[in-house]
Amino acid sequence: MTSNSTIINMTISTVTNSVGIIEVIIAKFVNYLPLLFVILGLTGFVGNVSTYLQRELRSNTCCIYSLCGSFADIIHILLNLFANYLKLSHGISAPWLGLTYLCPLQMMSLGFFPHLSLNFLLMAVIDRYASTCRLTSRINRINQLKMVPFCIIITILTSCLASIRSLILYEYRNTSGCTITKPLTNTLLYIFINGLMQPTLMFIFVMLTFRNVRKSRQQVAPISRNTIPNTYRRSRNRFITMIFAQILTTALLSLQLTIMFSLIYIF
Repeated sequence: MTSNSTIINMTISTVTNSVGIIEVIIAKFVNYLPLLFVILGLTGFVGNVSTYLQRELRSNTCCIYSLCGSFADIIHILLNLFANYLKLSHGISAPWLGLTYLCPLQMMSLGFFPHLSLNFLLMAVIDRYASTCRLTSRINRINQLKMVPFCIIITILTSCLASIRSLILYEYRNTSGCTITKPLTNTLLYIFINGLMQPTLMFIFVMLTFRNVRKSRQQVAPISRNTIPNTYRRSRNRFITMIFAQILTTALLSLQLTIMFSLIYIF
């Protein structure tokens, strides 16, 4: 009996030590996860800038919107993600994180820049849809370079309106810090605006684009098809595929965040 008890105690001790080691490894990995996102974000930003600023693409309106979205992403990564990583992991606090009266503005920036990035991606999708419409259609004006500044301003204002809830629903308290005053309202607004509205609009315009492309292929005569170089077709198809893959990835990430917010409120 004594030997059995000793073996059981040794087994329990071994399991406990193993669980403790796994928890330490997971904690270390989670702590360095934001740094990994920063490195990947910087790498993607450099790649996007070098791609979209090429001579053949810099005057393309869709590429301009995608480039603006990349700038919104890198600002969010450096201003929010990297700053919070330095504060939590190394105790290095950015000046703006210590200003209590900027609490609502800080929380607004956490939602504003990701929403702005998705909004620019949505504009790129709308631009691709407009390029497949008839030349007499009014939406075709979006493809004109002179419309880009106007569309950028509208996109920024829309993201400001979508994120302004943080200025109203957050406040600084001495006991709990930056605190949300109405969790249910914030959760419902986030699920509707960020989790449902943007991915739904992207999906709608993607389907409309596919519909227009199919119609144009059916209407074009075989002789006209042969006059279009195959290299141009392949490059155009690759570009559209890249945009749609980005949309699908973004929609899946938005869905995960929506589920997370829902579970946090439910439980």
